[in-house]
Amino acid sequence: QLRVDGEMLTLGSVVDVSKRRATEEMLERGVEERTREIERRRRVADSLRDVLDILNSNRPLQEILDHITMQASHLLGAEASAIYQLEDDEQPLQILASHGLSPEEMGRAADMAGGFVVETAYDADGAYRAQLAVPLATRNDIFGGLMLYYRQPRRFTAEEIELAVTFGEQAKLAIENARLRAQSAQMAVAAERNRIARDLHDSVTQTLFSASLIAEVLPRLWEKDHDESVRRLAELRLLTRGAL
Repeated sequence: QLRVDGEMLTLGSVVDVSKRRATEEMLERGVEERTREIERRRRVADSLRDVLDILNSNRPLQEILDHITMQASHLLGAEASAIYQLEDDEQPLQILASHGLSPEEMGRAADMAGGFVVETAYDADGAYRAQLAVPLATRNDIFGGLMLYYRQPRRFTAEEIELAVTFGEQAKLAIENARLRAQSAQMAVAAERNRIARDLHDSVTQTLFSASLIAEVLPRLWEKDHDESVRRLAELRLLTRGAL
């Protein structure tokens, strides 16, 4: 306050802080979004590491695929997911694992188009309105697919598609590893059978050789020692039975 010519005057100023406040709010939103993004990336990294750990374990294929479909649904925000395997003309698709699909949805027929799966799945309110499909392919052909289902229409970012492809690659690795283990087990069984066959062959050969020696001397032995011949005949009978 100032006194001018005997009168009191009040001086003041007004500062417009709305622009500064807007800037601060924008920065706060940026920090929050960045924090959420860091947390999301951390969850993705943890999930992929968990899947790699389970891939390198000796757990059954079914358990590994169930884990992959669950993680894919959670990280990609899908209401449901499934891993399919192509079969033959009579049964074109087989569900290897799923998460969030009801038995009715799992039992619905799927169609084939363009060498890949086009699935029409339904929830209680109607059809899923968005789907993300990742083919599971070897060098020569497509043997299945990973499907993610959404109840609301949506578009997918390049990062979401890349993450879905990563889960698809993990599912493919799990299936291929299971096949290799099965082939290794079959080869081990075949090798063991071959070893047993060789051992049996050697044993039978030795038994028949012994039996042939006894058979050669029996005629002469019969004339000299009847009792010994009878004993040798009993031995010959046991040898031939054992060889058989």
